[in-house]
Amino acid sequence: MEPETTVKELEDMIFDCFQKKGTYEVAKQVASAHYAEFEELKNKVIGTLENLGMSKYNSKSGLFSFKEVSTFKTPKGEEAREAFFAYLKEKEVFDGMVSVNSRTLNSWAHEEEANAEREGNFDFQIPGLEKTEPVMKASMRKAGN
Repeated sequence: MEPETTVKELEDMIFDCFQKKGTYEVAKQVASAHYAEFEELKNKVIGTLENLGMSKYNSKSGLFSFKEVSTFKTPKGEEAREAFFAYLKEKEVFDGMVSVNSRTLNSWAHEEEANAEREGNFDFQIPGLEKTEPVMKASMRKAGN
């Protein structure tokens, strides 16, 4: 049998909950401000490297690199889904691809695209999949001490 909680203990727990929530909300705002500053500076570094014709730089602090990446959105709507599923069946990968996560889907779609380009098909598009506009993705690897 659980010991009974007094009204004062309940009041104290609820007070602590409100205090913790307030502390969390302040920390979240501070973190958001820091992240916005980081994103702005990261984009400035990318722009500077692009202007210098570079895609990476190994500094004293570590390696900063970037590359252009695009992703594929899962099919939206019945027509797109049916077109995509028909393509998977044609490639004989339907069973292995029909319920994969987005990272696996993107990896597979990029490989399909690369295969088509190697064959000279530069207008290739997977039926039912929408490719996003490319964005710059930065990578930072801290230098070892």
